[in-house]
Amino acid sequence: MLRFLRKYSSSTGIKILYGLLAALFVIWGVGAVGGQRVDVVAKVHGETISRRDLDRAAALLQRRYQEVLKGQFSADLARSLDVRGRALDQLIDDALLRHEADRLGMAVGDVEVVDAITSMPELQEDGHFSRQRLEYVLQAERDRGEFEAEVRRNILFERLRNLVVDGTQVSDGEITERYRLDHEQVDLSFVRIAATDLAAGITLTDDDLEHYLAGHPESYRTPARVRLRYVAYRAADFEPQVEVQDGEITEYYELHKTERFTAPEELHARHILVTVPDGATEAAKSAARTKAEELLTKLRGGGDFAALAKQHSDDPGSAAKGGDLGFFPRGRMTPAFESAAFALEPGKLSDLVETP
Repeated sequence: MLRFLRKYSSSTGIKILYGLLAALFVIWGVGAVGGQRVDVVAKVHGETISRRDLDRAAALLQRRYQEVLKGQFSADLARSLDVRGRALDQLIDDALLRHEADRLGMAVGDVEVVDAITSMPELQEDGHFSRQRLEYVLQAERDRGEFEAEVRRNILFERLRNLVVDGTQVSDGEITERYRLDHEQVDLSFVRIAATDLAAGITLTDDDLEHYLAGHPESYRTPARVRLRYVAYRAADFEPQVEVQDGEITEYYELHKTERFTAPEELHARHILVTVPDGATEAAKSAARTKAEELLTKLRGGGDFAALAKQHSDDPGSAAKGGDLGFFPRGRMTPAFESAAFALEPGKLSDLVETP
């Protein structure tokens, strides 16, 4: 099919076909397969969320509410919780998360998913991972792939969250201000007047109506509609006729090697940060270096890195996690730290690294 279109691309018939297909996607705004319209409820960075996606997400969310609330869940409660609205918010959040992860070159491997699942507290029995408990969880899921997808999303979200919050400090004044805003109250008195009581004494003239219409034309404007006819070409109907040559595969790979077939190099590291305030005296700098050297000596003597980081690291973002910085590519850390980290072999310790 591709060769046919290339060969006759200059013919009038093919140009008309291109025009019809372009009009279909530009004017209609939704895809069509087999004459069936696919409604798009949202679009996030070019990724569409269909009505079918929303129906499925809403059904999964409602089932979770039913499992938590047992017999107390009702249709009225579902409406008050706005299950579809919450499901749409979740789909949009997921799309934003995937877009940002792709932009940063982040990906969650199968090994990480397996490690996360086997370390879940609810899947442990006598201190060990229980496959039987996992099977119970999977049996409760209508879609087994949803459980794995949710674990993968959670890992990705945790990585992005760490990028944002690591190294972030909140002052006491900011905490006080936020508490004040969250707990601010007002003493309010009001009078309720039914609109029907006021409407009975009001008479609108034609001039009043024309003046209001002139000021609010968009409220009464009917969206433009089109009717069209189109020809749908299903890929499955033409796949048996297409023969992909090795040269075409090589050409496609070379054209898309950077964005589709190249993963940026990442490193997983821990660190213990010893800070020196700006303008510190030489004595203070010397004391900090002495402390760092003592910590390095303990580590080289077999000390527990995570325990020492929790006790001595000045990095508020990673200290509680045993100095764990997660995965990061080149270009994210300071040059001196990055050079030292990427030069290390797995499991090895670096010398002291001084950064600005």
